[in-house]
Amino acid sequence: MLIRVALLCAARAPGLDYLLEQHGEHGRSFELVVGVTSDPTSSAVGPMRRAGIPTLIHDIAAFYASRGARRTDLAVRRDYDTRTVELLRLFRPDVIVLSGYLHIVTAPLLSAYPGRVINVHDADLTILGPDGHPKYRGLHATRDAIRAGEPTTRCTLHLVTENVDGGPALLQSPEFPVRGRHHYVQREWMMHTAWGPLIARAIELFAREAALPAPAAVGM
Repeated sequence: MLIRVALLCAARAPGLDYLLEQHGEHGRSFELVVGVTSDPTSSAVGPMRRAGIPTLIHDIAAFYASRGARRTDLAVRRDYDTRTVELLRLFRPDVIVLSGYLHIVTAPLLSAYPGRVINVHDADLTILGPDGHPKYRGLHATRDAIRAGEPTTRCTLHLVTENVDGGPALLQSPEFPVRGRHHYVQREWMMHTAWGPLIARAIELFAREAALPAPAAVGM
């Protein structure tokens, strides 16, 4: 089964180079049918278009400006996501991959693709805090893990739900030793090494209609 994949990103799409290599291989399990970026200056636009992948600009800053609203306004975010669904409809994706997509995803997109929106996060989402939720969530997860004294970090691929970074964990990268690295360097190392293989492995499991593990480690 050949899975039709839509990639959503912002300023960049970590793991894209790996996916583009897979995209061009004979016998691949998936096809990148469209890319959508929220940032018109995204570094992902050129590579995807050179690979012949339709790439759409859905400028979130301009969308909010046209409504005179702040980015924290989730009612406007729902309108934005409704428009995203309209853009994707023509391409009939089976799976939506978020890579470097820095925005909360709301009900219109999640309802259009139930159980088929996946994201890669730069922390171990199986480490829970006192509230029972993942301890390292949000945009500064790697920094927070290092500051908390974690000796290693790892990335988690998870299903996206309305509970931000709280959807079921499906796959995890191997552990990356911290060894005194700055959190930015640590995060870049993980993204460069782990995100492409994690995404490709998840798509492969969707293609096989296999039960996704909860969670399994993926070798790099």
